[in-house]
Amino acid sequence: MQQFHPIDQLSQIKKVEAPNALFGKIQARLENLKSENFSTGISISIAASIILFLSLNIRLIVLKENTTNKMNLFTQVNTNNDLYK
Repeated sequence: MQQFHPIDQLSQIKKVEAPNALFGKIQARLENLKSENFSTGISISIAASIILFLSLNIRLIVLKENTTNKMNLFTQVNTNNDLYK
């Protein structure tokens, strides 16, 4: 017995004639989709803004880590008050 596979149904599809108006509507929609993209200038501006935002965030994280390390060193050195005894 032969197994049924869904792709076998493709051979049963019959060709039909589509109205010319339908083809024109499909082409018009495709043209509208192509024209709705961002311009190159807007795309570059958005990319530059994202890169600037990420670099500033990374810089702030690194700066905060350095400050935290300095404070940890200060608290380690300053825990013993027997410096002058």
